[in-house]
Formats: sequence, C-alpha cells, structure tokens
Amino acid sequence: MISEARSRVAAQATRACPGVPVHQSVPARLDLPAILITEGTPFITTARFGTWSIAWRVLVIARPGDNSTMIGWLDDTVSALIDGIDDLTEVEPFTTMTGPDGQLLLTCALTITTMEGMNP
Repeated sequence: MISEARSRVAAQATRACPGVPVHQSVPARLDLPAILITEGTPFITTARFGTWSIAWRVLVIARPGDNSTMIGWLDDTVSALIDGIDDLTEVEPFTTMTGPDGQLLLTCALTITTMEGMNP
C-alpha cells in the first residue's frame, strides 16, 4: 500500500516536471535541481470506512544560483506540480536550507495527501 502510493506520487511529479529528477528516498549523492519524496506528518490517518490518507512531503530544491533565477525556477516548478498532481496539496513558503558544502539552497515543501483503501 505505502510503496504503491509513493510510486504514484513520484510518477505524477515526474510527469508534471519532466526535466527534474524525482527521488523516492534521499539518494547518496543529490544533484540539483531535485524533487525528494518523503513521509509527511501525520504520515497515515484513518478516514472513512475502509480508507486512510497518506501524507507525503515533497521537497523541491532549486539549483544554486542568483536569487531571482532560483525563485523563478521554484515558481514554475511548484506551479507545475500543483497543476499536475490531482491529490490535495498544501504548499509552504519558499525557504532556505544549507547544503552539504555549506551553500544556501532555496527550497519549497509541498504536502500531497493521497486517499487509499477500498473506497478512496
């Protein structure tokens, strides 16, 4: 159930953003730009009889560059994900994270919630 749902979200993200690598787990080496799919919070909740929802955290990471280029790329990529993924989506504000080399990276996290079970 979980792996199939994760694969569906990854396939939708790949179709929405064909030029961006989509990872279903954190790779040993992360080349940018990239989209990472991990578990959301809360991860799994029960819903109607025989169904449950699974939350996925989709982290979009821009390639390092100047601010306007990174913001423009994130604007386009996040918009494509919103248009290309059918399930409920929540989008957090753009934020920075520190890469392994100490460089600041611009990111955006989305929460994709899928409905699973007998009657989703």
